Amino acid sequence: MRILIVSLIISFSFFSCIKEELPKPIYQTDNIIQKISLGENYDNQVFYDLENPSESISISKFDWDLWFSPNGDLRINSGRTCSILQICIDTFQMENLNTVQLKSDFYEKNTFDKLLDFSKNDTANFIFYHGLDIDSKKQDRKVYRIIKNNDTIQIFHFQNNNWGKIFSSLSFDQNLFIDLQKQSSFRKNLEEFDLYFGGYLTYFSEQDLEYLVHGVLKQNSFLEFSKTKNFAFNEITEKQAESLIFSNTIDFIGHDWKNYNIDEAKYSVDSKTVFIVKTQENLYWALQFLDFYNDQGIKGYPTFSIKLL
Repeated sequence: MRILIVSLIISFSFFSCIKEELPKPIYQTDNIIQKISLGENYDNQVFYDLENPSESISISKFDWDLWFSPNGDLRINSGRTCSILQICIDTFQMENLNTVQLKSDFYEKNTFDKLLDFSKNDTANFIFYHGLDIDSKKQDRKVYRIIKNNDTIQIFHFQNNNWGKIFSSLSFDQNLFIDLQKQSSFRKNLEEFDLYFGGYLTYFSEQDLEYLVHGVLKQNSFLEFSKTKNFAFNEITEKQAESLIFSNTIDFIGHDWKNYNIDEAKYSVDSKTVFIVKTQENLYWALQFLDFYNDQGIKGYPTFSIKLL
């Protein structure tokens, strides 16, 4: 089998159809080896396109705090451990600013939590913790206000008992990323991307602990996932993949395809598990992790084989 090596520097939707209604699109079916560059310190966040992996994009986790999708949903940068809490500005006691418990960007099954409610006057006041900086030092908590007007927003910063405007009339017709402290923003069209590689917060219930992990989340809401150890990556067929049970859980691939050996101070990957990604068009992609290091032995470079069945 021919193997094409593609190195990615890390830095939808079709209507539903029955499989036989349309011929299968012609995509690369060879086994492709992909190397995702999160970086040794996991500075990068990568949005991966199954059909066109060379079109995948990378952004720095230090370039944004808030992310508005075109439908107005809000995400925060959990890859930097940011957190948020909506407050009533008229009753909140500012002496509690640094002690009140904030909310992280967690998800439940297939939906991220609703972080801000704009039902009253299209306005939300909130405390925002800016997470870790590039030196892994904790940053400040600050108070902000967002006013939504259709598909635009204004953002204000509360300081010295006054509201100062830091953004006026930002449009989120595309995915809008905002850095509140730098007062900068950028837009990315993420509609064609399928998977997210990078950091995110997860909750370990047994330890009652939030923990920053680095792995893979679902970016395309129409994807479903399964995994198997019964079929080898080089041998699994489309028919075998169809027989599996699928899940739409956001973190199905997640982070535990790798393990850290404390004695050796090194990560290893589970190369026996084959992940199956099912698209809305009933296409099946097989994915097998191979490594977490680059050729120089530096961690933060997830490497995997992937092919269309």
